[in-house]
Amino acid sequence: QNHRQIISLLEFVRYDYLPQIQQCSIKIMGILSSRIVGLVQLLLKEDVAKSVIEDYAACLEFRFDDFQVIENTKDDVGVLILQLLIDNICRPAPNITHLLLRFDVNGPIERTVLKPKSHYSYSCLKIILDNLEKVTKPDINALLHEFSFQLMYESCLDPLTCGPVMDLLSTTKYQFFSKHVGTIGVSPLPKRNNNQALRISMLHERAWLLKIQALALHVSDISSSVYREACLAILSDAFGHCAENMKNASMFQSPGTPICTSSGLMNRNKVLELLEVVQFRCPDTSMKYPQLLSNLRVESKIEEILRNSATSEFGGVYYFSERGDRLIDLDAFHQKLIQMSQELHTQLSESEKGELKESFHRMLKWAWRYNKNLEEQAAQLHMLTSWSQIVEVAVSRRMSLLENRSQLLFELLDASLGATSSPDCSVKMAYILTNVALTCMAKLRDERFICPTGADSDAVTCLDIISAKQLSNAACNSLLFKLIMAIMRNESSETLRRR
Repeated sequence: QNHRQIISLLEFVRYDYLPQIQQCSIKIMGILSSRIVGLVQLLLKEDVAKSVIEDYAACLEFRFDDFQVIENTKDDVGVLILQLLIDNICRPAPNITHLLLRFDVNGPIERTVLKPKSHYSYSCLKIILDNLEKVTKPDINALLHEFSFQLMYESCLDPLTCGPVMDLLSTTKYQFFSKHVGTIGVSPLPKRNNNQALRISMLHERAWLLKIQALALHVSDISSSVYREACLAILSDAFGHCAENMKNASMFQSPGTPICTSSGLMNRNKVLELLEVVQFRCPDTSMKYPQLLSNLRVESKIEEILRNSATSEFGGVYYFSERGDRLIDLDAFHQKLIQMSQELHTQLSESEKGELKESFHRMLKWAWRYNKNLEEQAAQLHMLTSWSQIVEVAVSRRMSLLENRSQLLFELLDASLGATSSPDCSVKMAYILTNVALTCMAKLRDERFICPTGADSDAVTCLDIISAKQLSNAACNSLLFKLIMAIMRNESSETLRRR
């Protein structure tokens, strides 16, 4: 009931002498923001809103600049702040995310004009955008980058914040988002054996980046010159070139010759490179734990523990990560194994007790590996889903802005079918890829019958029909071969074959 006490607890976020106190203060903010509807109004009334905004920004900036690797993400103040912002984005306005990102909490949120680069707008949004532009120290800040991209996507999706954020990201100074597609988007992933956690985070990071670009292409009103330029930048950086960038290119350019513009050689199709990045054999996520327990007769008890889908709060051994993955809670699982060991203690000889202890140690190692593999599989599917979204939106809604459309559609269709027929492609991945292939097939069919004067025009001539775009025999044979290979794969389900 004492407002001053609440304010005092929240102000401890500036207490950087002891990070544990900062962590507690941020967690308290998370609890209060979910339980006190008028928390923002309370901070405004007590005249501490400005200091809270700057304290959180300073705390986040310090974390981005830190060179120390934080092993436990639950102790990472940067992750805690970003999770706080993500969790509150959809709460009734004005909420704590609106306040900390410096939206206008005294008026309609959707009419805010964001200016994070101005000297008087020091906030979490400024810190996030500055660091997303540079994307430095990925080995230390990978999770911060991942959740920052997620926050930007969620703010583009929310009905209240989407207008101001989309307006901001459409300006020239923030077109580094589209440029990232061709840089960090296609850079090699860390090896699974070297740094699987970084590999997982980088997959999610690219997924959120692609989702932001796909959403911008989908909702942008291209009658506005600002939004049109933003869409052209996205298409140019992702697909290689756009129709408007080709105006100065020669109409009689020889096939296979690199096309040049005032800015130099045309970009390569980064979307195809992105597909190569995400196309790798999925790690094993089966529940096949080490078969070392047969003579100790505990397999059924282990299976019973793992079959129970309850979370650790309700007596199970699972928990949901900050990304929404259902993972094995290693502490809870360890406790269950200890309890099982105590129950069997009187029934086993000394040698069997030693064997049981070693077996349980291996079970914990298996559980840790299972968690990592499950996270990587989810990250792979997340990035592939985001890849499919930017491709399908571009093909369905922004095809008129692209040049060499038939060739582009063939390349996308060929790559999708090729990936589907690959032995590294799981059935879940194949479903996503076949959706893209179906979309490209439909657009390629439409493109085949497009005439210069319009298909319904009386001015359609015999020459228009004869010269209509069509794929070469080699291209058709390639598509047919890959389609048959995808259908004949042993791993393909009957539903997938019918598609």
